[in-house]
Amino acid sequence: MTASPSPVSKSRSPIVWIITAIVLLVVGLFGCLILWLASGVSGREFAPSHFQTRTFNVASVPWIGFQIGSLDHSSVNDATSQYLIAHKLINVPATPPKRWDLLEIYRNVSLPHDADASVLTLYLTGRGSHGVDWEQWSKDHPAAAAVFWPFVQQLAIDQLYLMLPQAFDLARQQTDPVELQQALDDYFVAEFPAFAADLAHAGREAEAIAALESAIDRYPQQASFSAVLDDLQSQK
Repeated sequence: MTASPSPVSKSRSPIVWIITAIVLLVVGLFGCLILWLASGVSGREFAPSHFQTRTFNVASVPWIGFQIGSLDHSSVNDATSQYLIAHKLINVPATPPKRWDLLEIYRNVSLPHDADASVLTLYLTGRGSHGVDWEQWSKDHPAAAAVFWPFVQQLAIDQLYLMLPQAFDLARQQTDPVELQQALDDYFVAEFPAFAADLAHAGREAEAIAALESAIDRYPQQASFSAVLDDLQSQK
């Protein structure tokens, strides 16, 4: 003889389903919240050809990188860059920037990650300058500024941002334009091959080769540059 379900079990069944539904709803809402928080990606970029900085904001599904919606940009140029552009201390093409280098990137639930280009913007905004205001320095030493800033821009264009701290130290110590130019050239000739090799070892061979070709155009007498370039090209 088959036993019929007890009244107690019958009465509990709807309650179990309701509790299960509530739990699933809460878990789903919590998951959607986490996904929404983690999907927000923002950061800053720098165009070395134009000394322009911009922010970006986009929603991207974590782990798979699928973009949700459009990518928004806003210009946030610093005062020093604006001064350099206005006084033609750097060479700015008439066409829009073709390359933007990452300064920093972060998600809503993580701390910012700084990239190499942030080294330059620290100096442009006065945060890495040992108290030096580089806009005021350029006003006080216009002849030295005319030597210094093209050198800085070329390092940025060649993605040699990590060479900049020593260059800024040299400019801080030497304001005679002839002596500053010599100091910058000596520094570049002595240290550049190692920086180019570091780029290549970091898996950025194309950038290292481009930087070497640029350096050879400016310093054709430096056989060491050609030797490093030949070595990199032979490894491809």
